[in-house]
Amino acid sequence: MEERPDIVFSHTSYVRMDVVGKDLERIDSGKFTGRVYPRIVTHCPIATPTVMVRRDILGELNFEESVCVGEDVILWTQIARSHDIMGIDRPLTRVRVHGRNAFAEPGDQYHGNMNILRHAFRNDRSFNAEFRREAFSGSARPAVTGTS
Repeated sequence: MEERPDIVFSHTSYVRMDVVGKDLERIDSGKFTGRVYPRIVTHCPIATPTVMVRRDILGELNFEESVCVGEDVILWTQIARSHDIMGIDRPLTRVRVHGRNAFAEPGDQYHGNMNILRHAFRNDRSFNAEFRREAFSGSARPAVTGTS
């Protein structure tokens, strides 16, 4: 990002590890790069610990305090709506997986996905009815990484 002042948001691929630190799997989320909006609304592979954001871009943007699951993805969608993001396809972070991760809890995933969709549809009227139906039905495959 020091070499690319036009990039305001970057993230990397990462490795999921268990509670004792044993590597479980590599997540190649760094391939998720460029103009990712609106795709990010229904599919966001980005793990929060891998993210770097330029402070000056945040301005009035911050984590949605009224939301307890999906607040990170809501912020990423707000940024991606007007900026390209840079994915780095190297696992530069290890993310610990434990029973309290939202991605491991179907109920948390559902609530997070609904939070993301409601926020996106409330703030961007350009989504057509077909996309909205597919997103809410699950066929658009909304995803919450929930690694924090």
